[in-house]
Amino acid sequence: MMGVAGVLGTTLLCVIHGATVENTLFEDGDGANTFRAFNSTQAEETYSMVTANRFWSQIFGVAFSNKRWLHVFMLFVPVTGLWMSALGVVDLALNLRAYDFVSQEIRAAEDPEFETFYINNILLNEGIRAWMAAQDQPHENLIFPEEFLLMEDVFLVLNLMILIGIGWLEPHGTGFSSDDDVETDEEDNNFAVLVPCYGCNHGAMVEKDI
Repeated sequence: MMGVAGVLGTTLLCVIHGATVENTLFEDGDGANTFRAFNSTQAEETYSMVTANRFWSQIFGVAFSNKRWLHVFMLFVPVTGLWMSALGVVDLALNLRAYDFVSQEIRAAEDPEFETFYINNILLNEGIRAWMAAQDQPHENLIFPEEFLLMEDVFLVLNLMILIGIGWLEPHGTGFSSDDDVETDEEDNNFAVLVPCYGCNHGAMVEKDI
C-alpha cells in the first residue's frame, strides 16, 4: 500500500509541480516568459515561489519556507514509493508470505487448542498450492480423483472470492444436523453446499432435502 501511495503520490506531485511552475513563470516586457531563455547560472528567479507556495498551501494545507524543503519533499515521496513498490514485487515473486505469522504456527504446533490466524492471502496460497501440486511436484507422482481435477477451476474461483472479501458460510449452523452428531454406521449421502452470503442472517438459511 505504501508503494501504491508513493507511485500515485509521485504522479500527483509531478502534475502539480508542472502546473504551478508553468502558471507562475515571470514574463518580460515582450510578453514572453523567461523560461525560453533560462540559464542555469542566472541569479534571477524563473517563477514566483510565493505564488506557487500559496497554491500548495491551498491544496495540501502545508506551506514550505523555501525551495529546498519543497524539492526535498518532492524527492522523498517518489523514492520511498518506488522502493516500497520494489519490495512488494520481490515479496510476491519470492512468496515471502509476510503476513504469515510464524510464531502462531509454532504455538499451534505445541498447543492443539490454539487457533492460528489464517488470513486471506494464506488461504489463497494454500488453495493455489493444492491446485498446482501435481504440476509443481511431478516427482511425487501425485494422483488426484477425477472429481478433484474437474473442480480445479471452482477451487480457484472460491479462493479468489475469499481474497476479495466475499464470505462463504457452510449451512451447518444452529439447528442443522452435523456429521459429528450422527452416530450411525449407515452411509451419509448428504452434502453441504457453500453459498455466497453477503450478510450474517443465519436465521434465513433453511435446510432442504434433495
